[in-house]
Amino acid sequence: MSAAPITRTEDVVEIVAGIAVPDPYRWLEADASAPGEVADWQRAQAAHAEETIWSGHDREAVRAVVERGHAGARPELPQAGGGRWFRAEGRRLLVADEPYGPGRALVDLTRFDEPGRTSVLSWFAPSPDGAVLALGVCTDGSEHNRVELIDARTGALRDDAPPELLHSSWGGGISWFPDSTGFAFLGLGSTAHDFRRAAITMLESMGISVEFSHHEAGPGQNEIDLRYADALTTADNIMTFRTVVKEVALEQGVFASFMPKPLFAAPGSGMHTHLSLFQGDKNAFHEAGADLELSKIGRSFIAGLLRHAAEITAVTNQFVNSYKRLWGGAEAPSYICWGHNNRSALVRVPLYKPGKGNSSRVEYRAVDSAANPYLAFAVLLAAGLKGIDEGYELPEGAEDDVWELTDAERRALGIEPLPTSLEAAIEVMERSELVAEALGEHVFDYFLRNKREEWREYRAQVTPFELQRFLPLV
Repeated sequence: MSAAPITRTEDVVEIVAGIAVPDPYRWLEADASAPGEVADWQRAQAAHAEETIWSGHDREAVRAVVERGHAGARPELPQAGGGRWFRAEGRRLLVADEPYGPGRALVDLTRFDEPGRTSVLSWFAPSPDGAVLALGVCTDGSEHNRVELIDARTGALRDDAPPELLHSSWGGGISWFPDSTGFAFLGLGSTAHDFRRAAITMLESMGISVEFSHHEAGPGQNEIDLRYADALTTADNIMTFRTVVKEVALEQGVFASFMPKPLFAAPGSGMHTHLSLFQGDKNAFHEAGADLELSKIGRSFIAGLLRHAAEITAVTNQFVNSYKRLWGGAEAPSYICWGHNNRSALVRVPLYKPGKGNSSRVEYRAVDSAANPYLAFAVLLAAGLKGIDEGYELPEGAEDDVWELTDAERRALGIEPLPTSLEAAIEVMERSELVAEALGEHVFDYFLRNKREEWREYRAQVTPFELQRFLPLV
């Protein structure tokens, strides 16, 4: 095999923010479509790449493998429904008790073949109860396919499939309603969609239930909602979830981070935490006929969260970067207030659904994606229970967008801000008997020492913002 063509270097220097930045390959920006050095360099590189790729490989053998792949079904990850797993193998769909366990053939795609045309499976989706399997089938080589519904017990075609509905064969197929009574079509597929599907499949196989998932507002930002459980189990699930997400990301050639605010101009990442309190089998937050169907216990719990919010913020938002999210807008809560379905408030009371009293809950929106869930849940519960024990009165709720109010309007309403930095949060936490009692002396002291050191180190940094703003100016 010949050596790779050598790329010559010729520094072109530019002054950027007062710093000389050399670019040794600037000459490669010349028009490659015209005869000359750049076009010659590209041809030499392409020839070497082809020689390298095919050295020791049989083109016809590779072609045969590719053609066999084209003739089969598009690979799909196993999907769960009704306690069983469905997966594609070749031109068959199998059903099994485990994701990759022994299975029986439920659907043979040859049944959809037409004269002179081979059918291709674009996607499949079992209903949550596992009774129906929806398929996207294409026979004309386009990106459009028809929907077929299969009885997942017998493999028989159902006669209630939508008539010739068009949908991209590279999309995510459909999303079933939770009660399995119907479904909605999803949009085009994407790296994010495939990533979420892979992560959810792995989580479900590990016994961690996922209720919803979707792409969020920021670039590359995704939301996966875990099903509720007791506080300790949920904290365990969150730690497992983070590991699974990072491992799936590595497997798919992308990078996953739980940094609260990685991008300046995009929304941060929160871990909105829903809390309910039960007395036996009864949800203590629900009271039929009360305002918002919210009991006195529920109102005092919220009052406790509000009164102690500033004290617990260093725990629920533990990094210097956390405060870039809290004070960066985009629905992140910055002020201590509550509201009914108000997404600018720190505490939100979700809409009550008739007959769903045991689903009554409150949402604490400040916790971010990097929080230690064990410590965060401990201080949240301590604050709420303190409100119940002391009979705290709940102030009036805020129904306006709190971000749109002026400082004077917020002061008039008695709405105070959360700490604006890790330093400010530490100062409030240091004086908190509630947090000290909830965490215990050892954890309380260690946490504060660790956070003080983080703040000192951060405060000493010279940031790109400072260099860009002041270096050329002063």
